Amino acid sequence: VSVRRRLQALGDELEDRWRAEDYAEPLFPELAAEALRRADLPAALCLGDLLRWSLETRRLPIQRDLPSRFGDPALTLYAGPRFYVDVYVWFAGTTALHQHGFAGAFQVLEGSSLHGHYAFETTREVNPHFRLGHLSLRGCDLLERGAIQRITPGDAYIHRLFHLDHPSATLVVRT
Repeated sequence: VSVRRRLQALGDELEDRWRAEDYAEPLFPELAAEALRRADLPAALCLGDLLRWSLETRRLPIQRDLPSRFGDPALTLYAGPRFYVDVYVWFAGTTALHQHGFAGAFQVLEGSSLHGHYAFETTREVNPHFRLGHLSLRGCDLLERGAIQRITPGDAYIHRLFHLDHPSATLVVRT
């Protein structure tokens, strides 16, 4: 099966399942994680396959992160009307501690990472956009090829990754 067909099948299946749920955003992280699990792209593809496809295809999807705010670089593999699928290539060892403004899931395509997840306890709300508080490490996991994590927007999912292999690559399905 071609790279294009695998990516299209992942996107189309997720679109169908999310549509059946009336595009309820709180359900998207679980639906995205299930779609990544079923597609199992790390078992069938490597980063080289995706890069080769991107150079050989006649038409790339609309690139959603041209400045590569995530990844070194980011490449959009599938673009639908409500979500898209990117692969992020990581050469830097670590990401900043962060939370997301989108919903989705990610899967390790190549390499491995230490994944720290954190909790934030508000002690003072200065305004709706600025809070003071305490940040604490809730746990740390080793994420290896094929590992999947759900992404929920906001401070319910604060995390940081330290990439152990260079490069490493992550598939991200996101709103």
